[in-house]
Amino acid sequence: MALINGTTVRFYDVELDRYGKVVSEWHTDHETPVITFMHDWDEDNNDYYVIEFRKSPVLGLIQLEEVLTEQQLSNLKQSNSNFYLVVSNSHEAFLSCVQDVYSGLVDRYSIPAHKIILMTGAFEAGKLNEEIIAERDNNDSVKIKIIVDFEKSAQNQVEYLLGHKKLKFAKTLEHKHYEKSFLNFNRRWRNHRPLFVAMLKMEGLLDKGLVSFGPSDDNRDWSETHPTLVNMLRQDGHRDLARKLDNMKVELENMPPLYLDHKELVTNRAEFLAQDDWMYAETYFSLVSETHYFERDEEHGIFFSEKVFKPISFKHPFLLIAPVGSLAALKSIGYKTFAPFINEDYDKIKNDVKRMEAIIQETKRLDALEGDELSEWLHQCKKICEYNFNVLYNKDKYDFAHKVNY
Repeated sequence: MALINGTTVRFYDVELDRYGKVVSEWHTDHETPVITFMHDWDEDNNDYYVIEFRKSPVLGLIQLEEVLTEQQLSNLKQSNSNFYLVVSNSHEAFLSCVQDVYSGLVDRYSIPAHKIILMTGAFEAGKLNEEIIAERDNNDSVKIKIIVDFEKSAQNQVEYLLGHKKLKFAKTLEHKHYEKSFLNFNRRWRNHRPLFVAMLKMEGLLDKGLVSFGPSDDNRDWSETHPTLVNMLRQDGHRDLARKLDNMKVELENMPPLYLDHKELVTNRAEFLAQDDWMYAETYFSLVSETHYFERDEEHGIFFSEKVFKPISFKHPFLLIAPVGSLAALKSIGYKTFAPFINEDYDKIKNDVKRMEAIIQETKRLDALEGDELSEWLHQCKKICEYNFNVLYNKDKYDFAHKVNY
């Protein structure tokens, strides 16, 4: 038995036509998704049919009759058959997809929950699934697998760079004088990124590192973003920080765009470029602004994109600007983090703003390292970086599907 439609995986999405009407449709004009290669479909006697989606509300619109045969749909509804439906959202981390699988597929089609496998990049999907099951009439559960697409992509790019005779990685964590201590990439203006950049500036740290932050594809700027952040901080009870940020209004609005590798920040550059390695060689730690951060945002939850796998690939220590528990999740898939050489208590702070303040304070401490203290720090962190690089480089193709609990 195997994956039935491995070369013709359908992608379901909704769009607005030129009249503003919602149009839902299946797409086939995309590359075969990586999940077809990252899971051993022949390990048992089951048949699998895979469909992909992006935002999970479309699961309530999907017409399975358009892609499954009448016999396949009948087998899917039979509790003891060996036919399973796989719904994949592995390139995103929308936690809402867990509930939407139940309402949009299980309940709407009367499919036994265990006959559906959700592949997602949302690390907290398993925990949420347990909460949903506890409120349902039976204990039948959707099966969940965490697939980290970007981890596999990082491995592929590392293999390419290492296999290219003319390309060489610059050496990181050398014992030398560093003009800049940290590296911080930012593209799209998700709320945590402008707030973090503002806090770096507030604490006199912005000039201590290499930071990118300029116009992006979401067309936001400080004139729009500043009042949004100030109001958010006030609503959440962080009045002192809101006041400090409010006082920086003119300074932030007059701040020029910050560029590093590219001046064009509209394009999403998820790939690794060999010429980017100088930035890792000229700093000794990264501040990784992941895709998700604030729990209050529509898109939230632990999710690992290429952003965290770049410092792993370039052998760079890092702090993770991400949801609470993200470091714990990263350790659950085989990597080491940098405690006690980096104070990682911030990963346990549930309050999003206080967690960011803790990251800022640790950045300040690391930036102040010098002399023998910095040399020892570089020596110890280099061993962890080497370990993490080897974990990434040596993973088997099926090692990118992870358990849901950590």
